[in-house]
Amino acid sequence: TEIYTLSPTRRSSDLLVKSPDPDSIGSAIARAELLNANGIEAVPAASERIDNDSAYALQILGLEAPRILDDARDKQFILVDHSSYAHAIDHMAQARIVGILDHHGMGDVKSAEVIPVLSMPVGATGSLICLCFQECGTEISPKAARAMLMGILSDTRNMTYNVTDLDREAYDTLLPIAEIEDTDRLYEGMSNAKTSYDGMTKEEIF
Repeated sequence: TEIYTLSPTRRSSDLLVKSPDPDSIGSAIARAELLNANGIEAVPAASERIDNDSAYALQILGLEAPRILDDARDKQFILVDHSSYAHAIDHMAQARIVGILDHHGMGDVKSAEVIPVLSMPVGATGSLICLCFQECGTEISPKAARAMLMGILSDTRNMTYNVTDLDREAYDTLLPIAEIEDTDRLYEGMSNAKTSYDGMTKEEIF
């Protein structure tokens, strides 16, 4: 049965903003590839329309956007970059959660089963996914490396904010595999796209 590696929604007060950021999108893509490489059928998924900065990074890096899901019922999920029902898609309580990878505080997601949970105070979930590749002894493809790097660059503000040793190790590991010539230019492009209103409705801008 398919497992979805799901990136989160983001809520601001009572307003639900379904626009996953580069770390959550990249983590979903890379985690799905790791599972598939180890014989577990997995599909990266997102909650709805992705952020402009995520869309920019995916285009520049030649990555395919994750599948969009809006109903969790009767599906299996590994949650990446979140562990709270408030940031999950609808009906997540009726889904089967089989794993969690996150670098935020632990949320209220529950499972009657014993499941693998990796939660560490690092700069990006992408760094945790890189660690999983290394622990499994699975070769990291250029696609997966680019996906993880886009998230690490985004959440650490180009390796200048909340950077841990694990983030530095992941960055050093992934950069030569990803074959990204200019990470500064990539981050600048993501930052510019993040502040752009292109393609957004008035409600989304508000």
